[in-house]
Amino acid sequence: MFVNELFIFIFNSTLKSMINRIVFILISFLFCQIVFCQINETKMSTIYFLNGDTLQVVVEEKNEWNITIIKSQKKDKSKYKIINNDQILMITNDKGEKDFVYKYDPSKGNFMEKKEMEQYVKGRIKAKYFYTPKIPFFSSFLFGVTIGLIDTYNFRDPKHDIGFLNHPAGLISLSAPLLSASIFGNNRISFNDRKTKSDEEMLNESFVHGYAIEKKSKISRATFRGSVIGVVSVILVQIFIN
Repeated sequence: MFVNELFIFIFNSTLKSMINRIVFILISFLFCQIVFCQINETKMSTIYFLNGDTLQVVVEEKNEWNITIIKSQKKDKSKYKIINNDQILMITNDKGEKDFVYKYDPSKGNFMEKKEMEQYVKGRIKAKYFYTPKIPFFSSFLFGVTIGLIDTYNFRDPKHDIGFLNHPAGLISLSAPLLSASIFGNNRISFNDRKTKSDEEMLNESFVHGYAIEKKSKISRATFRGSVIGVVSVILVQIFIN
């Protein structure tokens, strides 16, 4: 009799434990489903800026002057950021649908139509993410090294030996970045008369224009850095040798 009662007690305890586990698993599954659905309901949008930058965010609010985005979400805390509309070309949703923020308005300096500006921004995006100014960088680096060697060459000072790296660097080395930028980074952008062009040619030109603007900007920064690194390398070698 005692054995039967003990068996029933153990069976009931085991059954209750199994039921509790099953209930816990079901509740956890339902909770995960709810969280997953909430994540899916939070639609991500992509903002295309006029300078070629892109940003994938959740748009909280949009009005005539600015948009409010959710910058990040941690637990129950959300950080919001306000962006002025005059910085934005358009916003696309997760389905790729376009919502243009940019408006054609020559009185405000917006001389391009929406399609032209879209191509212009696409050109900037392509140059920003895919163009690497390797040749201008290395050219300006060699230029900086050359200027540094010339500047540290001792011609007449009796206090030092005649030759390279035997004279303190002076103003010539300091002017190397500006000289390099003017030589390697001064890429002029010119286009023919737009009145004689078709719509397709104008759109293509807008793309090329945007690409050229961003390319020129990256080249200018690269030549400045390259020449600075070149001059500094010469000075460091001089310090190490002496």
